[in-house]
Parts: sequence; structure tokens; C-alpha cells
Amino acid sequence: MSTAFWPKNPNNVNLSRDDARNSMGTCPLMKTTVQLIPLRYGIVDNPALDPASEVAMPYSLGARPLGIRLLRDGWLYVIEGSSGTLSEYRIEDGLVSAMLWQGREVFEDDREAPIHEPRLIYAKTSTLYVTYSEVPWTAKKCQQVLSSTFERNHFMQAVDLSKAKCDTGGPHLLTPDMTEHWLAEVATERIEAEQQNPATTLAEHADTTQQRLDAELPEHERLPYLWETPARFAQTSMNRLTGCIHPQYRHDTLYLVLEDTLGVMRDLANYQDHVVGWIDDWSNGGAKPGHNERDYVLACYIESLSQLNAQDVKTLIGESTDAAHIHSTGTTRCIWCWKTPWG
Repeated sequence: MSTAFWPKNPNNVNLSRDDARNSMGTCPLMKTTVQLIPLRYGIVDNPALDPASEVAMPYSLGARPLGIRLLRDGWLYVIEGSSGTLSEYRIEDGLVSAMLWQGREVFEDDREAPIHEPRLIYAKTSTLYVTYSEVPWTAKKCQQVLSSTFERNHFMQAVDLSKAKCDTGGPHLLTPDMTEHWLAEVATERIEAEQQNPATTLAEHADTTQQRLDAELPEHERLPYLWETPARFAQTSMNRLTGCIHPQYRHDTLYLVLEDTLGVMRDLANYQDHVVGWIDDWSNGGAKPGHNERDYVLACYIESLSQLNAQDVKTLIGESTDAAHIHSTGTTRCIWCWKTPWG
């Protein structure tokens, strides 16, 4: 488990009393129910925010690490497996702002009025089926996942709360300490401070990687989260999340991480558009328009020739069906003898 980072704040004096290892501490997750705070899987900018070494991630990316992010604005749907009850929540500014529906059937497409407090509280033995959507589901769509197990498994993400542990979380579930350590909006400032100070505990390889990228990449390519349109990333504190927790669930909270495949794909597409733009700008640049690309192609060709030896040339000519290559074997051999007199 990651070491919790507690800033030097007088408000944190009594934090040790919440540690189960302390004889006066309080053991977490002792209730029969638990409150869930939703987050999402999303692209992160800093390699040090990649939690794959400690957290089971649904997949990995090559362009940028997949990490933990605040939710985008939209709607959250939760089906409690044993009762078959569907709950609909609105997400605004990364937090659950309202519960709009709860029941075993959905009859209306227009569900805008809040009906209950916007808190996700479920039994620890429950299996939940959850999904995030950028747009509200119609009543027909809600009934589709309510009435069909196949559709529910296809469109929703199963989360077994009974597998959660108080110190290590579980599949798609993070403890408060893990969330504070890995949530990009909370941890970025700390990570950057650690990277600037080698005396801290940040992994050396992540620090080295970031320093290398800073040295190699132009300034406009180092802008954080440049793929987000509109910009969503903003540094925040855990207090913004813990403020949503009911006082009775202070020690009985887990953070539910939702899959946001469309959001990740859109961010990757935007990032690719930026990269293509950089390549076009570079290839069209130079002393005259297009000279960069021309010089690069010529340099690659010259480099490839410099790496050939006599045996490579013989092999290439032997595999060629061009009559000109076959008749020029002697000439080629003489050229290589001149270039490599020891051959």
C-alpha cells in the first residue's frame, strides 16, 4: 500500500487516531454498509501518477499512463444486484450533485428533479452494476439493463463490494489513502514537489523519466493535459471529496473507480490531433517550406547506406529480380572493394 501523504497542517494533528494500527484508532469498514465516492479511469500527464504497480488497472496505454481522475460531468447509473434497484445520479464538477431516480422500473424520460440526498450507500455484501454516461439514459435504455442480465453485463461494470479490504481496497475500489496518493487532481502538486526535491520518496525512475521528457520536448509539447477540450484538470484537495461523506460514514468510505472508455478514446484522439499538427508544422518548416522533411528523408537514406556492408549488398542483389541489378554485380563489388579495401 502507498504511504499516505499528510501535509503539515494543524488540522491533521489527530489523524493518527484514525489509524487502525493505533491502539486508540478506529478500524475502518466496520459497518454493514459503505458509502462510495465515484471517480474514473482517465489519462494522466505525469508518469509518476501511473498506479499500475499497486492498483489493478483495466488496461494500459502507450501514449500516456492510465491513472485515476475526477469524473466528468454526466450521469451515473447504479443497479444493486440483489434487489434489482436502479439509482440515477447527476455528476457536476466531479462530484455527485443529485439523485434523480430510484426504483426497479423507469417510466419517464424526463428525470430532472432531485429526490434524495446524493449519496451512494450500499451493503458491503452487494454486487453493483455501474456505468457513467455523458448523456441521460432514456427510460427504454434503463429498462433494457434492468430486465436483461446479458445487457446489464454488456453495458455496465460489475463491482463486488464484498471483495474490498480496509487497507488495500479491491477491484475498482480504492481506500482513502490510496485515493489521496493516486488521484491526479489531488496528488499532482505533491508529485511535482517530490520530483524537484531528490530527498523525497518518489520513485527514481519516474523522476528520471519526467526530467528527460522536460529536456527533450519543446515547451508547447509539455503543457499538462493539453488533450483536454475543454480543459478539465484543476488541482484540488481531498477536503472537496471528504466533504461529501456522511458523518456516520467517515470510517466507512471507499472510492469507486468507473470506466470511461469514450472519454479516454476522445482524449487519445485529441492528443493524436495535436501530435499530427506538430509533425506537420515541423515537416513544413526549414530554411524554405518543406526543407525539414526533405533533409530528414535524405539523412535517413544516407544513414541506411552507411550501415550496409558487402554481404548485405550481395544479399539484396541476389534477391532482386531487376536485370540491371544482376548485370551490375561486378560493378557493385568493385565499389565496395574501393570503400572497404580490407574486405
